[in-house]
Amino acid sequence: MTLRLSAFESGNRAITFVGFNQDCSCFAVGTQNGFRIYNSDPLKLIRRWDFDMSEGMGVGFVEMLFRTNYLGILGGGRHPLIPSNTACVWDGINQRFILELAYAGNVRAVKLRKDRLVVVLDTAVKVYSFESTPQLIHQSETCLNTAGLCQVSQNASNPIIAFPGIREGCVTIITSPENKEISSSAIPPPRHFQAHQNALAVMTLNADADMLATASEKGTLIRVFNTQSCTLLHQLRRGTQCALITSISFCHNPVMVDDQLVHRLAVASDRNTVHIFRLKSFTDRTSSYRLARSPSSQDSGLAGGLLKLNIFPNVSTVRIQVDINSKFICVFNPTNPDCIIVLGADGTYCKYQYTWSGAVTKEQSIDILDFCNEEFDP
Repeated sequence: MTLRLSAFESGNRAITFVGFNQDCSCFAVGTQNGFRIYNSDPLKLIRRWDFDMSEGMGVGFVEMLFRTNYLGILGGGRHPLIPSNTACVWDGINQRFILELAYAGNVRAVKLRKDRLVVVLDTAVKVYSFESTPQLIHQSETCLNTAGLCQVSQNASNPIIAFPGIREGCVTIITSPENKEISSSAIPPPRHFQAHQNALAVMTLNADADMLATASEKGTLIRVFNTQSCTLLHQLRRGTQCALITSISFCHNPVMVDDQLVHRLAVASDRNTVHIFRLKSFTDRTSSYRLARSPSSQDSGLAGGLLKLNIFPNVSTVRIQVDINSKFICVFNPTNPDCIIVLGADGTYCKYQYTWSGAVTKEQSIDILDFCNEEFDP
């Protein structure tokens, strides 16, 4: 879950980027003069790097690899540290760049896995081995993807990578196994499906990488797909009015309720709301909803030509009104799934405790820039 800001959007604030790591235990903040890493809960500044003006300073994207010393870095802000066509990997222990890859066009995102480095360009995704001399393993064309949408599974038993397809609203999923001994013939071919009629705005994988949640630029519906069959599992309504969905987050710890595995999904939007959905898994798909299929998917806008979907009635929702005057992202607290952590582009950090009855309590609200100044500035 990340949020990248242009120099115009950041305004007078120093922040250019906010984003969580893969298990949401940490988050990164890019600034006009460097970047910082924080512990999510309790809030604590772990590391801070500030750069000199002579070498450029602004960092506009930070991709952590859990809590390791490797970070994918892109330039940003008014005086970028790195050119917009270059992707770098930073070694936090030795405090230096150890990898640099340059392209003809802009780099929109860098994604890391312990054995993979994924670079997202405007209209392509390139997958490399993550080593001192990266080798190109796979590349795919995409539709225009200036948001840098790409999801990389960290699950070794389901090592998939998901990103926009060639057509608007389409998703492509590839498998990139760690085992170099696997022959190419044993690797499943890329899977493609139409998730939405409009362009994709957000996509996210759950921890097991067996579900992919997506939303379009329209922002009224969230769809959850099985990543192996590409079938539609859930369709969730955020609202009837269009909105910019800024993040979708799965809870990392599903629970058993009445012998059914229940997942939680949190959706943040520019309507200053977080919607929390409870998703039940069904062994029999027909018990959850009924689908009508057509021979062609040309007009349906959904995978496999789905024409009609009845949302099953046992999806509970909680709505949190967030009082932040900027775009924000949210995740489930990794140590307490009944708590949502909200991180705003203006530097606001909030925690909200919720119950399924709809009760919401704001537990904490801190300006992380002021927090840094109080605790760590000389």
